[in-house]
Amino acid sequence: MNKNDDLKPFKIGDMMYKPKREPTSKKEELKLSFPFLEKLLEMGEEEVNAFLKRCENTCINLDNMLKKAKDEDDTLYFQSILTAYGHSLYLFNQLLEEKFKRAEEKEEEK
Repeated sequence: MNKNDDLKPFKIGDMMYKPKREPTSKKEELKLSFPFLEKLLEMGEEEVNAFLKRCENTCINLDNMLKKAKDEDDTLYFQSILTAYGHSLYLFNQLLEEKFKRAEEKEEEK
């Protein structure tokens, strides 16, 4: 078995079977927040595009490092980082689509 076989593409629902962690208290359950993501979703189109451009440049740099990797451990390391970036950007895109969909629905209600 090749170590690269462990890096399968992420599919929606993959985390469906992860055991749920029981919160220790009601307060803890309500404290989930993602301030960076929330701030990012509140930004305008120009700021979001600048953020996405930085992410794209980071991915290009990681891809270049991946191509220059000297051993299998480095290859797996850079591949896993690129995969994580891909998952994050995919989810961010889904959130943006939902944001714009809700904004359109609000406009239609007026």
